Amino acid sequence: MIEELLQDLRARPDALVFLGRDRITRAEFADLVWTFAGGLRARNPRNVALVARPGPATLAFALAAVGMGVRLDLVDPRGGTELVQGRLEAAVPDVVVAEPWLRFALKGPGWLRRPLGLPDWRIWPEVVAIDDVGGAQVRRFALTPEQSALCVFTSGTTDDPTGVVHSLASLDAGFGMVASLFDAHAEGPVVADTFFAMLPAIALGLPVLRPASRPAALAKQLRRWRPSHTYLTPPRWRALLAAGGTVTGRTFAGSAPVTAELLGRLRGAGASEAWGVYAMTEVFPVAAVESSNKDADDPLGDHAGRLFDGVEARVEGDELILAGTSMAPRRVDGSWVDEVPTGDLAHLDGRELWLRGRTKDMILQGATNIYPGLYEPRLTLDGVDVALLLGIPGEDADERLVLLAQPTGAPGDLERRLIRRARELGLRLDAVVLDEVPTSGRSDKPDRAAARALVQERLA
Repeated sequence: MIEELLQDLRARPDALVFLGRDRITRAEFADLVWTFAGGLRARNPRNVALVARPGPATLAFALAAVGMGVRLDLVDPRGGTELVQGRLEAAVPDVVVAEPWLRFALKGPGWLRRPLGLPDWRIWPEVVAIDDVGGAQVRRFALTPEQSALCVFTSGTTDDPTGVVHSLASLDAGFGMVASLFDAHAEGPVVADTFFAMLPAIALGLPVLRPASRPAALAKQLRRWRPSHTYLTPPRWRALLAAGGTVTGRTFAGSAPVTAELLGRLRGAGASEAWGVYAMTEVFPVAAVESSNKDADDPLGDHAGRLFDGVEARVEGDELILAGTSMAPRRVDGSWVDEVPTGDLAHLDGRELWLRGRTKDMILQGATNIYPGLYEPRLTLDGVDVALLLGIPGEDADERLVLLAQPTGAPGDLERRLIRRARELGLRLDAVVLDEVPTSGRSDKPDRAAARALVQERLA
């Protein structure tokens, strides 16, 4: 897919690649790619860290890096300065390419960096603004399936960031899987702010529109443009729906747990199809499920859907183990990856996958091991956005079983209904806390550590 896109950049030169404030034609986008390729040839780096948000310039730069055989180390600046610093130290880039404002801050004097909470990144050999990367255009690329194309970091700690390196072949496989969920003949744009949705859309000839950050502005944006596909994280979907937003076409929720309740609300808000996508940094994507096939009360667990063609999965000791064509074959430290232990408890029936929680999230109550992921989807009742089961240290070896639920509106009798539902599932709750569920990371996943701290404070 990537090679074909690079070879066909000037096809339909007047067609739009990005809409809205990012408006750019395929001809203009091609010029960006070729100019960035020229700049990379002049510098001749082995790997380049891109510290920038997804957009026309950054996507063009990413394609140029892949085309020139340069490994791109993708570092999202929205993760915070400590995370960025840890990932740069792990990747050891020859060049750091950043958004202009960030480059100015990174290389600026201490009086500027310190108020912004920025570390001293003057130690890096070269930090340049993406606008300053350029050279005599390069229009011919030599690609190999095995080349190291993209390094992406998992959501680990700042002290021990884990980077996985996708080859061109694994990227192509993953992008092809995502593209299989799209309607190539659709007329509306694709709303997305992640490379993994943007590039398949462009390869299919669908224009991209970056979503507004504020829910009210996003709602207005979706009403105006009536997108054919929209890809957002669950927290952003919930914020949009809370703001009264409506949707069109196919919707996709990923990067964090996706409940049947959320997919149902998206269908109710106008989506023709509502998909939950299960993916990992190491294997992107893994499986997908449409709302009509997802049961909120499924006794097998959280139905993640059907595995994509090319994904290999098995369950060993209740843990999901993955491999396949979309798996990153290497780590940033140079070691090879044969398969990926996910840390997810799972059930497989042929190619259908159910998730039952995380191995590390097990709660001990008496002689019973409770895996939250098996129950949380079934506790996401009407009026609940997110439900987390948490183990809070008790006076003895047991943990107190507490449910933290984020209401969609006025709670009413929600607490009573949750307690009753828990009893039906065989759970003995020690407390129910109704509050907003903390999130963290670039994907806004529920932060269980922060949730435990919140619950402990509320129950003190």
